Amino acid sequence: MDTIPFLFVQLPNYRTRSDVPEESDWAELREAQTAALNLPDVGMAVTIDVGEADDVHPRNKYPVGQRLAAIAMTDVYGKNDPTAHSPALAAVSTSSDGVVTVELEYANGLHTTDGSPPKGFALAGEDGTFVWAEAEIADNAVRVWSPAIPDPVEIRYAWGWNPETNIVNAGDKPMAPFRATLGEHVPPRGLAPDAALATTGGLV
Repeated sequence: MDTIPFLFVQLPNYRTRSDVPEESDWAELREAQTAALNLPDVGMAVTIDVGEADDVHPRNKYPVGQRLAAIAMTDVYGKNDPTAHSPALAAVSTSSDGVVTVELEYANGLHTTDGSPPKGFALAGEDGTFVWAEAEIADNAVRVWSPAIPDPVEIRYAWGWNPETNIVNAGDKPMAPFRATLGEHVPPRGLAPDAALATTGGLV
């Protein structure tokens, strides 16, 4: 082995939940952490669902340890577990009726934890104003739309300090936060945002 495996925990949800889509330094830091996956032998446990509004160090450490262990067993020790990683953005496309299809990797058994439609998606048009969007699961993908945004330009998921989320795979791993510009190439998972802008324009 030429490198030592390095596993880390992405920033959890924190602070009071916003009723409207928001800008967030915390979300940008999560995006920067995701970029580290571009390095060899690096794994990241998503914890967007186990944080606490009033404590930057959440008390519930058990699922965090479980998720790190699942990644280690799969990536380091070769266990065959298709749900070890959190569902993550693979590609986005838009149909003529303004419906955005979010294709995911590690999405085996994709479902919501509460049986309700997927939460946490926001769309924006040319003016850059985000609104909450409706969504539905379709196999290993999610279809997202909003009557208020007939021609979506940007999409975000779980973008904010403490976003409301409910999408997991069969291993109960929460879907990873992301943002993307529609109609442009989405770079490979883990590509640094600045590099993405320089080479493809895929992430914003």
